[in-house]
Amino acid sequence: SAIKSGAIQQAVIDDKIRRLLRVIFSFGFYDRVQLDSRIQKDNPKGAKVALSLARAGIVLLKNQDHILPLNTSTIRSIAIIGPNGNTFMTGGGSSYTFPFHSVTTLQGIRNFAPQIKTRYVSALPMQADLVEKSVFYQEKGSTARGLKIEYFNNKDLQGKAQGTLTDSIIRITNGWHAPGENKGFPYDHCSIRWSGIVRPLKSGHYRFTIRTMDGVRFWLNGEQKVNVWKDQGVRTNEVVMDMQAGEEYSIRLETNSNMHSVEASLSWREDQIDFTEAYQAAAAADVVLLTVGFNESNERENADRTFELPPYQDSLIRAISKINPKTIVILNSGGGVAMNSWLLGVKGLFQAWYPGQEGGTALAELLFGKISPSGKLPITVEKSWIDNPTFNSYYDQNNSKHVKYTEGLFVGYRYYDSKKVTPLFPFGFGLSYTSFNYGGLSIQKLPRKRISVSAVIKNTGKMAGSEIVELYVKEVNPSVIRPDKELKSFKKIFLQPGESRKIIFLLKKDAFEHYDDLSDKWISTPGAYQILLGKSSADIQLSNNIMLY
Repeated sequence: SAIKSGAIQQAVIDDKIRRLLRVIFSFGFYDRVQLDSRIQKDNPKGAKVALSLARAGIVLLKNQDHILPLNTSTIRSIAIIGPNGNTFMTGGGSSYTFPFHSVTTLQGIRNFAPQIKTRYVSALPMQADLVEKSVFYQEKGSTARGLKIEYFNNKDLQGKAQGTLTDSIIRITNGWHAPGENKGFPYDHCSIRWSGIVRPLKSGHYRFTIRTMDGVRFWLNGEQKVNVWKDQGVRTNEVVMDMQAGEEYSIRLETNSNMHSVEASLSWREDQIDFTEAYQAAAAADVVLLTVGFNESNERENADRTFELPPYQDSLIRAISKINPKTIVILNSGGGVAMNSWLLGVKGLFQAWYPGQEGGTALAELLFGKISPSGKLPITVEKSWIDNPTFNSYYDQNNSKHVKYTEGLFVGYRYYDSKKVTPLFPFGFGLSYTSFNYGGLSIQKLPRKRISVSAVIKNTGKMAGSEIVELYVKEVNPSVIRPDKELKSFKKIFLQPGESRKIIFLLKKDAFEHYDDLSDKWISTPGAYQILLGKSSADIQLSNNIMLY
């Protein structure tokens, strides 16, 4: 439409494509086969790198009563409870990957300590499991299972359907249509309608969970319950309805795909959660690993997740930790979550993020002490969402698509330090199975306004491990509004028990500068500056002042 209206000339489009082709031709992508068959698809070198990254990235946040590392000679049984324990964990959208193999937490523990008895209970079924268990019928009074599916080669279900078929469930992921293993038609820029019947076996509350991309409309027994017909990221809509045993209820689901490939699933179940099996497993185990958090369906680009954990997870953690006090939480998320309701009740906590294809192997090695945790938080975890500097501006409350960055200079740890807001876990925080001593701070001026900062770090514990030393700069009497201190450098060192090593930081003049609005340039103000070395933004070990002129 922009070309037809004259807003964009065809020559502009041609130029953009010409630039792309120029790169393709210059690298030989067009005239050479790009697949090197000599490289294994499931590349051992890639797996080694993935394992190294997972080991270094997972952060130990709590280790009460030194419950960790676990002792393989004294522990006979472990219960792995929670929806994330036996599945590949990754974020959604562009971060979603399809590894050639992956190691879950359950697999990692079984591989590392096969002599320990393990039992896995999901407790909270995943949407994929619920979809598989959802039963539909084609028509009222019919015993034929399945739903009628109509595909349209446009995004508004216009005209005659391009294809009609039946299938037992509603599940399409990344454009891969059921049934069969091949991509169905259409793949994107299309619309689909499902219709069928559900028959509850007993009376009660029933929950319908609809996960779709872009537009979605849903009718239950002729009444429209969901109507969001617009381009959007993956969204989950839920409808709860009282239904009577033996009655028949019609369902109709319509979706379209405009910006993305088709993504759609629908499940229905009785609206209650039964933790009985999880309780039994927890009571019988020496140690419980609670595997909770988010996944690719509820933490992804193009959507804002909640600060609270997904439904029922808080309740699960509280209940299990009361049954078995030796409970360790393994948390999957891309950022902080609300923990106050359960943190005091658990002995251990790992922030595992989305640890990749070797995440289960790395977690097992950390849990059993083959290696010492060395990850540090690259974020601040607040006590409550109201403490976050973006609390009043993060969510698009009026759907204006405009966001104001109200935190200004005070992003992340800068806000908490400057405003004296105590977080739950500060930026740079991370526990270890060993201990480190900081000493010998030396600050020297060098030519060209450079500063050399050195210190001696010693492993004072009984286990080899890595420490990340963080260097902050603080202007003592700033003439303008500045954060309390700013991270300017960091170094990671690996030390054997009893080993000491000198580390050296070289700071250039920009480490002391701030942006001056009046002169429209970066400047440093003469005066006193404090150099701080610490284990986190809240745990400063060494500090001293230096005068700049």
